[in-house]
Amino acid sequence: VVLTSPTGNQIWPGCETRTITWARGGTSNQFNIAYSTDTGATWIPIANNVSFGSSTNLSYSWTVNNTPSTQVRYRVTDSFDPLKSDSSRANNTITQNQSIVINAPNGGESWKGNTVQQVSWAANNVSSTLELSYSTDGGINWGTITTVSSFNNTYNWTIPNTPSNTALFRIRDWNNNCKRDVSDSLFVITPPDPILNLTSFNNGATVYAGQVQNISWSNQFLPTNNIRIEYSTDNGQDWIIVTGK
Repeated sequence: VVLTSPTGNQIWPGCETRTITWARGGTSNQFNIAYSTDTGATWIPIANNVSFGSSTNLSYSWTVNNTPSTQVRYRVTDSFDPLKSDSSRANNTITQNQSIVINAPNGGESWKGNTVQQVSWAANNVSSTLELSYSTDGGINWGTITTVSSFNNTYNWTIPNTPSNTALFRIRDWNNNCKRDVSDSLFVITPPDPILNLTSFNNGATVYAGQVQNISWSNQFLPTNNIRIEYSTDNGQDWIIVTGK
């Protein structure tokens, strides 16, 4: 097996179709094709057990993964004999596809949960729908925010109550996931402001000593489940504990 292209110093843009070529003799008719973004330390499959006829000069059309790197190698291996293999002799480059470019959040922001923040981007040469998503674990897992028309370039996002120091934002083409962009670096989601609202005794009602009265309230985002209830008889100058610490 002799890899004839790309052997080194070639630049391929992500999400575009390029051709890998090789010559063979004394091999089977099936090949595994792979690439590496770290000079061959690890390999990512492109296609396995691809069958060919009796021709000695072979080719495979590949939609280049959108994985930018300047340390790219390509490899072709006989599916039945891993010793019959050849790879690029020098590094190649995969460049970032620029169909989608995130402006915000692109890293370094600190956004508070339960607030509304505007995310923004630029997009061209994409389908009619884009998917917005976010990660709170540095990109290991992703949660969908919404889908939007590609004619838009902003969206008002209600930040979830998921505090994180390793948040990322992602936009990708709904019909072509290769076309996507992710925040250049991490941003922070901080806890939302606590909300506590008294829903009784707030409208000038008259109550009578010795009677049982219901005290009610609503709350969100409290850091604890402990509530202290107090009352005042001097317009709030002094407070007397009803219950709680």
